[in-house]
Amino acid sequence: MTVKSRIVVLNVLAAAISILLGGALVYRSYTDAHQLRNFSKVSQLLRQLFQLGNAWTFESGGVWHAHKDFAPPGKLDVGRQNYNERIAKTQAAVKEIEATVASMALDQFSPAFRDMVRTRFDFEPRVAALRQGLVVDHVHPWKTTLLYTHEIKRLFGMITQLATETTDPELVRKVVVADLTLQAQLMIGRHNGLLSYALGSGDVNEATTRFPTFMDDMRPLLGRIEGLSSPEGVRLFKQYIDNDVLKTFEQATELVIQAGPPPPSGKHTFNKEYAAEIKKAYFEHEKEMVNFIEFVQADVHNYTQLRLREADLKMYASLAIVGLAVLVSLFGGYLTNRHITRSIRAVSGQLGEASAHGTQLSLMVSTAASNLADGCSEQASAIEEIHATVEEITSMATTGGERVKRVLQLAHESDASVNESSNSTKQMRGAMQRIQESSSQIAHIAKAIEEIAFQTNLLALNAAVEAARAGEAGAGFAVVADEVRTLARKSAESAKSTHTMIENALRSVKEGTSLSEEVENQLSRILSQIGSFKKALLEMQEVSEQQRVAIAQVATSMGEIDKVTQRNASAAEESAAAAHEMEDQSRSVLQQIEHLEAVLIGRNSSPSQHRTEPEIAAEPQPSRERFAALTRS
Repeated sequence: MTVKSRIVVLNVLAAAISILLGGALVYRSYTDAHQLRNFSKVSQLLRQLFQLGNAWTFESGGVWHAHKDFAPPGKLDVGRQNYNERIAKTQAAVKEIEATVASMALDQFSPAFRDMVRTRFDFEPRVAALRQGLVVDHVHPWKTTLLYTHEIKRLFGMITQLATETTDPELVRKVVVADLTLQAQLMIGRHNGLLSYALGSGDVNEATTRFPTFMDDMRPLLGRIEGLSSPEGVRLFKQYIDNDVLKTFEQATELVIQAGPPPPSGKHTFNKEYAAEIKKAYFEHEKEMVNFIEFVQADVHNYTQLRLREADLKMYASLAIVGLAVLVSLFGGYLTNRHITRSIRAVSGQLGEASAHGTQLSLMVSTAASNLADGCSEQASAIEEIHATVEEITSMATTGGERVKRVLQLAHESDASVNESSNSTKQMRGAMQRIQESSSQIAHIAKAIEEIAFQTNLLALNAAVEAARAGEAGAGFAVVADEVRTLARKSAESAKSTHTMIENALRSVKEGTSLSEEVENQLSRILSQIGSFKKALLEMQEVSEQQRVAIAQVATSMGEIDKVTQRNASAAEESAAAAHEMEDQSRSVLQQIEHLEAVLIGRNSSPSQHRTEPEIAAEPQPSRERFAALTRS
């Protein structure tokens, strides 16, 4: 497999991995969105169950006037008509629930939810038995009201189970708040109805047993609602439920509890106006509780829709990311392949041209080397004859040079003695100069010590002045300053005497230096005279030596020329052999380039890129100047 094919496979693999990962992300987003769409139906069912609970509560409020023993005189038919109207509202709520359940794909929900819908949504048959017991069997209204309360609590249990159909903790919290709010509405409504009856009629038999339980259960329930509600929900909870009106109900409840059991007459006597105010406040508080319940239900619905939109947006974003990743992977692979192919082809073409050019040069080197070998052989025979003649002339020049050397040896001995004396004088003068430089440096150091002593004297004087200003506190410091000034004065005197001695030494050194210079000048004149004598001898020797050297050089050069000629002939033969080997290597390089290009880009190079040996040989050969430039480079 070529490199190009491997790159393509890697890009396809990267695109496949991107598709798999993106598919998993899209599937997860789709699952979340699908779950939220299902819970949207559950949310709708929750709202309808809340409405059914309110309808049952409203329906149970008409049982007293629908009973033949408790209806106002002559108002039984009116009470039963009102009761039937309330029943119609309840039945309408039940039909809405049945329509919602029919539109739901129950197989996409949990088994517990399916079982609850199929077995426990028998609302109408269960309540129909209560209605029949009230109207036909004349069951006591209070017992009927308790049975209504039991059905409403059963309904609340279903609402809590519906909250488990989602894994969103925030949504579960909102549903639980709604369920607790309905429980609070039922508890407070039942209690306020019984409270109004007890205050208005004075009959506290039922109140004495139920009111303490209400006071123990109401506040924990309200505390749970407040703890689970959002900041906005807490504000509305304080406004509509846990407000001053509820505190008034609690005070009235305490009043009834404190009244105790009924007297022998069977009833207490309470303020009728107070009882009317409590009843009026009961109806107002019930309306306000409905406002909070509507807020809670709307909060559940709005949050469900918001999460559904977020899930859809996440799914679409996942699809876009996957598509973009696949496009980037494929386009990047295309650009990479195109860039690699172009680069390899360009490099291959350059290498092919360079190899062909090297083959051409090797042919030229081979031809030139053969010609050079023939010329070197002819030169070698002529040089041998010249070399023999030059050796005879060299022996004659050597004899004359030896005689001049003996005279020069005596002149050199005299010159060496005078040079030694001159060198000794120069060394003495150098030593005198170094002594003079050292004395100058010591003089500078003495001068610096004198200046330091002067500055120390000034500082001691200033310290003495400051000590005098300080009075007795500076007396000790004044003594120290005086001692420092004394030491500074002694240091200055010593530095001054040292400076004087150094100046005397410098004058003596200068006199010795001048004397050494005079001796050196005299020796120089002697050396000059000896030099003139040597110069005459050297001129004679130089002429003789030049003749000898020139002849020797000629002989040597001829010998070197002979050796070079022999080496050139050998090197020419080796160059010819190397040129042939270079030609073979160039052909091998061309073959390797073709193989490399085939491996990298998957196809053979064009025939025009690599030339054969006959094509190279047929090309015009470059000039000698061009060949020389190429060999130098």
